[in-house]
Formats: sequence, C-alpha cells, structure tokens
Amino acid sequence: MTVIDHTELAERLATRAARVNALVAYAIVPLDGSEAIRAHGDARMPTASTYKVYLLAALYAAHAAGRLSLDARVVYGSEDKTRGSGVLKLLAPGLAPTLRDLARLMIVVSDNAATNVVTRALGGPQGANAAVHALPIELRQTEVRDYITFATADPEGVALSCPDDFAALLAAIYRGRCSGSKTLDDEIHWTLRRQQHRSMIPRHLPCSEYAEEFGVEEYYRCGT
Repeated sequence: MTVIDHTELAERLATRAARVNALVAYAIVPLDGSEAIRAHGDARMPTASTYKVYLLAALYAAHAAGRLSLDARVVYGSEDKTRGSGVLKLLAPGLAPTLRDLARLMIVVSDNAATNVVTRALGGPQGANAAVHALPIELRQTEVRDYITFATADPEGVALSCPDDFAALLAAIYRGRCSGSKTLDDEIHWTLRRQQHRSMIPRHLPCSEYAEEFGVEEYYRCGT
C-alpha cells in the first residue's frame, strides 16, 4: 500500500485549488491521527446530493433511540416522486419498502424519491434538520431546508453544509460514535461502501463496491 506524504499532498491540493476560478473548500482527516489537511473547511456551501449522508445517519440514530423503526414499511407516494437520480421515479407509486430499503436506495443509487420519503419519515425538512442536529457531532454549518423538488434553480434550496462538518460526520461513523449504536454505525458504513456512482473521486481509486461481495481484498475503499 502506498504511503501518503501529508505535506506533499497538502501542497499539491493547494496548487490545484489555486488554478480554479472559484472558492475551493476541502477537509481531509487522516485516520491515523495525523494533522488534518483543510482549506476553507468552514465555508458553507450547497451540498447537492451529499447531504443524504446526514439523513442516513439521522435515520439510523432515530431507530437507535426508538423514535422509528428501520423495518417499518413506508408507502412511496406520488408526492415523493421527483426528477434526477434514482430508480423509484420509474416505478408506480404505492410500493411500500422498509425505511432501511429506502435508506439504501438513497445512498447506493442516490435515489431522490427515496430521499424524500426518508425526509418525510424524519418529520419533513424541519424534522430532518432537527434529527441531523441531534447527532452527537457539532455541525455548525449544516442545514436541511427542503424536499428535493427542483421547483426552483436555487442551489441552496435543499441543504447546506461545509467540509469540516462532513469530515466530522464521516469520522464519527467510521469510529462507531454516530448513531448511538456501534452495530448501526457499522451498517451505515456498509451502506456507504455500496455506493454505485463511480464517476467522481472513486474513478481515481482501485476500489469497487462489489469487492466484499466477491471476496476480493482491497487496499482502498471508498465509502461515499
């Protein structure tokens, strides 16, 4: 396995970021306890689909606290249907998957309709935002604002967050300190590793969401 020189990586990232005519923000937290690499880590930005990781953690924490059950079946209704990524939009309303099934669809294929059902199960956008902030993690810049509807072109309409908040959340999941149950945190981590969209960062990594399924050893794993 390649040993990463953190100083060199920080310099390379800063050089690449300087070439971009926009604010580039990132936070990298080494799991070996080394110093974090960050730039504008607290910059509040639109999340696009990445906020679904917050909803996943909040849903599992609500299950751990007994506020809902991941095994409960929830009807996918016409009001949940929306455009963009996912497969539920292609299916007839009336299906009743479990919340666990919907959470997996939300992450594995970034299903927008499943995300809306999960948001509704957490009490709507305000309830989902409260559930996210009930996690044992300080999330200063994170806010869930709305369902996914594409009613407007406002990129800030659905959710906001920052690199530091994302890093804190992912570190808590990895360390088993997120949902209130180590077993559930392990399941969250397992779900994140099933992600099938490989067109961004994962395209540069020698990893596969199918490796565990086929018993292939990996040195690198991509969890989101």
